[in-house]
Amino acid sequence: MGDDPDEGESSWAFGSRYNALNFPELTTTKENNKPKKRQANREQQKEVDFIKMARTDNNYNNGPRFLVLSRTDPNETMQNVSPFFIKKAMDAISPNVTISRLQEGKLLLKTVDGSQAKKLIKQTQLGGTINIAIKEHETLNCTKGTISCFDFKFVKDDEILEELRSEGVTAIDRIKRKNKDGNLEETNVLILTFNRSVLPQSINVGFYNCRVRQYISSPMKCTCCLRFGHKKDR
Repeated sequence: MGDDPDEGESSWAFGSRYNALNFPELTTTKENNKPKKRQANREQQKEVDFIKMARTDNNYNNGPRFLVLSRTDPNETMQNVSPFFIKKAMDAISPNVTISRLQEGKLLLKTVDGSQAKKLIKQTQLGGTINIAIKEHETLNCTKGTISCFDFKFVKDDEILEELRSEGVTAIDRIKRKNKDGNLEETNVLILTFNRSVLPQSINVGFYNCRVRQYISSPMKCTCCLRFGHKKDR
């Protein structure tokens, strides 16, 4: 016992009850997961902040953000116009406008906010040489959501639409379902069309605060081949 100079000391190679073994791969795993969780929480917080900003900013919500530019001259389209000319002429009117071409020889304009869109709608010429007309896009400026309330069974759709216009609702479609007899009956679930590009999280319905859920329509399906994306006649 006295001949061994290391007698009584703990073994660092295999550990002891005084010095436990350390495994770096086990200790660093938890530490590596912390930045990932923090990053995920930051992304979620950014999304929440963006939704709150969109709901409080009237320019972002109420004004049109997608516009369609077309030529007013007969038999003339924007297809033959140089993209360099279009970009310079558009920047002279209002910068930071995203431009893309449509199949009908028109241009799709994505604006920053509603005030910029209103300015573009007033324009009648592009570059001082091309006569144009800019209008709101028919579908891209609207969103659809569903709400449910038990009291809707006793209220007519016209009254609901009139009361919800202040919430940005432009159209209402009531969901129907078949009963046991095979007849369609109205439900208390409504499909609301909003004149906003961002769907609100909730709206005030009288003394209720109803949650708005995103409406997802049924996919287009062919009755002949049973595939999605087209119909039988196309």
